[in-house]
Amino acid sequence: STGLWMITDTKDPAGSDPFGLGAPLYVNLLTAAELITLNGTSDASGNGNSAAPIPSHPFFVGRTYYAQVLWVWPAFVCTSSYLISTSNGLAITILP
Repeated sequence: STGLWMITDTKDPAGSDPFGLGAPLYVNLLTAAELITLNGTSDASGNGNSAAPIPSHPFFVGRTYYAQVLWVWPAFVCTSSYLISTSNGLAITILP
């Protein structure tokens, strides 16, 4: 599967579906002042990874970011033409 990895400075604790994709987002894309997106893929078990280097700068210390992956599954994996799903949300606090 192919994933869009999203990291933002704001969260959506309710897990809304702002784009009508049928998959809840716990990162808030609509009000984020900071947004990082990375492309990624997963293996057949759904395990994936992507590196997101964090710059060494005092600005980031103590800040919390929220991450989530939006997955697009190809037709041969699913019964429908494409299936969209999301991972659990993750909070990341930068420590010195």
